[in-house]
This record gives sequence, C-alpha cells and structure tokens, in this order.
Amino acid sequence: VHAADRVRKRHAASVDAFDSAPFEPIGRVAGPHGPVSFVRAGAARRPAAGLAGPVPMVTCYPGIAADVFDGALGDARGIVVDGFGDLNLPRSLWMPVHAAWNAGVLVVVASPAFTPGIGDDDLRALGAVGAGGLPAQKARLAVMAALATTSDRDAAVSFVHQYALEFDAGDRSTTP
Repeated sequence: VHAADRVRKRHAASVDAFDSAPFEPIGRVAGPHGPVSFVRAGAARRPAAGLAGPVPMVTCYPGIAADVFDGALGDARGIVVDGFGDLNLPRSLWMPVHAAWNAGVLVVVASPAFTPGIGDDDLRALGAVGAGGLPAQKARLAVMAALATTSDRDAAVSFVHQYALEFDAGDRSTTP
C-alpha cells in the first residue's frame, strides 16, 4: 500500500506496477484477500473542494524556446514546469517565468528526480516555487486544487507546500 501523493506507476503491465521509491510503502496486504496492516499513518492533508483549470504543464528540454512557455501559459492562473535535476530551468525560460510570476501567476517547478525543495533563493528570485518532491503531474493537481480553494497566490503557495514530501533515507546500507 502506497501513499497516494507518492505512488508512481513504474511498469505498464506488471502485477506490481506501482512503487513509491524512494519512500517506503505505508502498509502491506497479508495474502490475496487480506487484511491490510498499516506501517504508519499518512500525514493529515486538507482536502480539496475542487480543481481549477486550466493549469498547463511544460516539460523542459534542451533548446526549449521561451514562446513554448508563453504559448502554454495563455491566460492561466497557474503553471507547472517540469524542470531538470534539482529544480533547474533552462536560461531561455527565466524571463517568461519571472514575467508570469510578476503578473500574479503561480509558477511551480517540479523535477523528474525526487527533489524535496519548495523554494530557495534562486527559485524565489526567478519567481517560482518548488513542488516539494511531487512529480510534475501531481504538482499540477496540487496547483489546480490550490487555485480552486484559495483566494490569492500566497495562500495557493501554502496549499501546494502542505503536500511537500519528506524523505528520510534511513539506513540503506547493504552490509549486514
């Protein structure tokens, strides 16, 4: 049993297609029919009342042009950018991201790799916030819920950040 905000489909046809790595499962099912035992309770989350749209998602790639971001954004109130590595964006997107933030748009940067950050000086200077470890697709849902249930961008940022994932690597040694 995996936490909904952490689970990812890793294989299209496998019987164990879902995983939450680098996180541990939150529970186990004993046998084919039976009972579920929870290892730990999930953190309490504020439920979303609905989803606002549109919230476009832009996936970065080498050579991406600024007009890709601008074209995807349109008149949306929020956008998710699937960046590189540790929440890095190509230089070509710096100005459009900054302009969008200055126009009141909620800009959230996610990463394909687990990156627990929700904000640092570089992102704040750029005019964006980190997705807190959420992959881009889940960050997009969080932004949609935030925009549907909050009245301003600061409240929407707080809403998104309440879903930030905490990763405790623990002891991952392979020696007995």
